[in-house]
Amino acid sequence: MFDLVWGAYFKGALEPLWQYDAKGTEIPFSRVLENQNNLEQFVLVNRRSLTWYKVDLRNGTISIAQETLPTDDAHFLEPREDMLRKGDTTYRLIYFREVTRTFDSHLTEVSSASINFFLGFQYTDSEGHNHKRLMCINRNGQVVIN
Repeated sequence: MFDLVWGAYFKGALEPLWQYDAKGTEIPFSRVLENQNNLEQFVLVNRRSLTWYKVDLRNGTISIAQETLPTDDAHFLEPREDMLRKGDTTYRLIYFREVTRTFDSHLTEVSSASINFFLGFQYTDSEGHNHKRLMCINRNGQVVIN
């Protein structure tokens, strides 16, 4: 099981779809992609630190929140109105993992794999230009945002 697990919040759903069900079985990410037209928010939760990373596809924002109990839903700071883009913008999810492995000259792996998670969104402006906002998160919670 990964240190960071995803959750998908869909329009009209009472509960989010989590990467792992109650039995620990992994849910394929394709379930999110199949219903991406109804995807409103997508989160990554660090199971160790209880840090939540959220992309809100309704308003085009990225947020980070820290919770104290694993049963809590995160409480995110709401954006000011002047922080949001004007007009009717459709935001598309960006999510992927990057795995880095290190090998010696005999092609023997010399350390454990390093996994970085990328989370963000992209949109097309009124002039047809594509824009993206992307956050890279490592297992220790360090973040860089473009």
